Amino acid sequence: MPSSRSTIAHALLRATLLSSALVVCLLSMDAPGAPPPAQPASATLPLDQVLQLYRENERRNDIAPPAPPVAGVVHQLQIEARLLDDAVAGKARFSVIVLEENQWASVPLLTVSGDTRLAALPALQDAALTIEDDQLTLLTRKKGTFDFTVEFLQRAQVDGSVRRASIAYPAATVALGHLSFDSGVFGLVDHAGAPNADGVFYPSEGAFDLQWVRRAPPAATVAVPAPAIESVIPSAHASVVSTLEGTHIVRVLYRLEFAGRQSLSVDVPPGYRLERGYLNGISIPVEPDGGRLTLEVSPAQSGQQGGSLELVLFSPGNGYLLSGELALPLPTTSWRINELFLSTHLPGVFDYARAGGSLSPASRVPGVDFAYAIPTPGKRLTFHQFLVQLSQPGLTLAYDVTLEGNYFRAAQP
Repeated sequence: MPSSRSTIAHALLRATLLSSALVVCLLSMDAPGAPPPAQPASATLPLDQVLQLYRENERRNDIAPPAPPVAGVVHQLQIEARLLDDAVAGKARFSVIVLEENQWASVPLLTVSGDTRLAALPALQDAALTIEDDQLTLLTRKKGTFDFTVEFLQRAQVDGSVRRASIAYPAATVALGHLSFDSGVFGLVDHAGAPNADGVFYPSEGAFDLQWVRRAPPAATVAVPAPAIESVIPSAHASVVSTLEGTHIVRVLYRLEFAGRQSLSVDVPPGYRLERGYLNGISIPVEPDGGRLTLEVSPAQSGQQGGSLELVLFSPGNGYLLSGELALPLPTTSWRINELFLSTHLPGVFDYARAGGSLSPASRVPGVDFAYAIPTPGKRLTFHQFLVQLSQPGLTLAYDVTLEGNYFRAAQP
């Protein structure tokens, strides 16, 4: 029996060890009803929504650069001024920098007061010039640098023999001016900002201030009557450019011979409008009264007896037919013209022949440099006339379509 008791004791010991191991395992397991371990959140979305969320996240992360404190600045302003008796004829050369793209920039350039007359404005690409709150202003949405020139006339305040003129501007990084004048006629008044010996002058408090006097003519020791000088136009040079649509651009340069201050009248041909004028190379406002322009002209330089006048006229025309006549009238002047030269630049698809008018064909005419420069394409014809006085010079041309080099041979069967 001892062996049976030993067997029973071993069996009880094994059962006790197995029970302990089972309890340990049960204690190490999660209790019934306990929540499962937390899992990461997830969701299933269509591809287009995923891409949209991705783009929105990129936009939030893309930080736009801050806008510039100003939309544009006048980087440089240069004034070229010339003294007249009661005004300053000037050219303002601007360099404007616009700092932002696709945002409207309004950059003030020049103060336009009641004494300021704008004589010529440039045609700008991607920008425009306008008057806003008495300021000549550049308007644009294009980022970049704009370089251009504005011509103007600033009238002076006259106090006895002293003239004063102020050319004001809103702001500029660099601003300077250069003055030219006839020292035999005018003298400068010394003041703050007056030009130096080289004619360079600088602004003060946003304005160029100029003061000058008209010198009294020296007293003659012996009164000698000056010989009478007839006011006359020794030569006139005209250029006509015509487009195929019929538009005519006429430029006429008159060489003037006279003494002192004289009056000159010019009658504009019917159907034409006067666009520009240049007196002694300086742009001037031209405002005809009933088709007649009257000007007070002075010599280009003191002591001289002459000058120049250039006029620019436009006509919309009526277009060309297959054949017909083309009338080319020129302005009428109150002074006699001793010699008149004309060069025409016409569409090359026609042949031309003189059909009438006061001008006759010429083998050649002298070349001149016009202040208003334009291209001169097409067929060039030249004409000439002596002695034009109180009559309208002009020319009539007959034209036909030219067939030379413009026909086609039918294909052979």
